[in-house]
Amino acid sequence: MRYVNRFSVMAAIACATAAATFGQIVPAVSQPASKPGTAPADEVAVVVNGQPIMESDIDRVLSQGRKLSADELAQLRQRVKPQMRSLFDYMIGNELLIQAAKEEGIVLTEQDWKEEFQKTYDKWVQGNGWSQEQAAQEIKKRFNMDVAELEKEMPKSSGFRAPILQERIIQKKFADELKVSDDEVKANYEQNKAIRYTPKEEEVRASHILFSTKDPQTRQAISEEAKQEQRKKAEQMLIEVKKPGADFAALAREHSGCPSGKRSGGDLGYFAKPRMVPAFSEAAFAMKVGEISDVVETDFGYHIIKVTGRVAAGEAMPFDAVKDQIRTQLDQQKLRTVVDRYRGELKSKAKIVYPPGKEPPSQPAPRSPMTRPATRPATRPAMRPGTPPTSRPAGRAPITLPRPQTAPAR
Repeated sequence: MRYVNRFSVMAAIACATAAATFGQIVPAVSQPASKPGTAPADEVAVVVNGQPIMESDIDRVLSQGRKLSADELAQLRQRVKPQMRSLFDYMIGNELLIQAAKEEGIVLTEQDWKEEFQKTYDKWVQGNGWSQEQAAQEIKKRFNMDVAELEKEMPKSSGFRAPILQERIIQKKFADELKVSDDEVKANYEQNKAIRYTPKEEEVRASHILFSTKDPQTRQAISEEAKQEQRKKAEQMLIEVKKPGADFAALAREHSGCPSGKRSGGDLGYFAKPRMVPAFSEAAFAMKVGEISDVVETDFGYHIIKVTGRVAAGEAMPFDAVKDQIRTQLDQQKLRTVVDRYRGELKSKAKIVYPPGKEPPSQPAPRSPMTRPATRPATRPAMRPGTPPTSRPAGRAPITLPRPQTAPAR
């Protein structure tokens, strides 16, 4: 079933509300929040269908793995008090999904959880453009543990488990409802061709291979010596891509320092001239379809560009060039509708009890990708080489690696 691969976006869906409110807050926890001897007795924060969520669970999420004293935690709670409803809704939603999976008879083995961790970890590493060594250093800095320890602790986190269980539930219960037919894709193209797929100015479609001159961790410029090494690599790659029969997309997947390489063979989709940095646009718009540029330098690094399409102002983009984008949009629209409805049903049927005086105040729901109306037209954000293309094949949500927790998983 082709569409099943799209369900990796569930990890983003599960934490969308909390993330929108708390910025980089992650859906799990790591270290005990308070120093020994300073923490007050743990209390129930809310009970969900008879299962308590404790104040210590709230503190672990708020602390994001940091070791905070009781006073520091109290100050943090005070700062985020206006947004506590979102955090509670997020944690209640995770608990409801875990309970629902049990009712559906969905059980993952220890090996299943290891495989899910590895998939999430690999996407996180690739999404940041890191080597395995760089990723390991980042894990040590963020979580004070090595990758093997993280692999062991991560599946204990409800924030890690809930979206994966949600994926399994949705696949089991709503598979037929989520299918997108070829006729639906074609009909959407015809309905939106004049507005969405006919540019007002000339656009080209290009792919590229990037040899970055930015440090992947600090995002700062690398040394002049390292920069020259990247230039040499780009020049060597230029020889390879211009050989007869060379597969540009395959070479981009293997060598490009841009996330578009791994994701879509370097494809950046269609773009107008102002939407790329000047040096990149000048090179791309000066080329014919099928041509490959020389090495082009920008602030991002050294690019090898291949132009794969061109449309004049007022000319509709070819259906084949945008059909994957349309299918992804329709997939995600159906997915949003089903997920929102299902999670709403779970909450409406749940018995949620707050201890006296502990219910957080209501607040307007934050806007997130999962709460937009399904019919809202997709806008095309300003682009730079290295940002996700708007006409790419089915993509992946940005990976936020959840923090591990020491509380037993249920």
